[in-house]
Amino acid sequence: MLSSTREIAPSCIENVEELIERQEKALAQLETKRAIVKDLIAKGRTLLENPEYAMQVTKQKYVY
Repeated sequence: MLSSTREIAPSCIENVEELIERQEKALAQLETKRAIVKDLIAKGRTLLENPEYAMQVTKQKYVY
């Protein structure tokens, strides 16, 4: 997700409202992905602590 900033004249309420709506949508998208990202981080930490576990998972993944 790319982020951008721009100058908004305080006198232009429509622009401010539009920017607030966009930021709220972006925040909602991030919130929906929070659990997924936290789960991936936890799995990564587990793999770092147990390198042999990573090898077992890899072998199981490719065994049919």
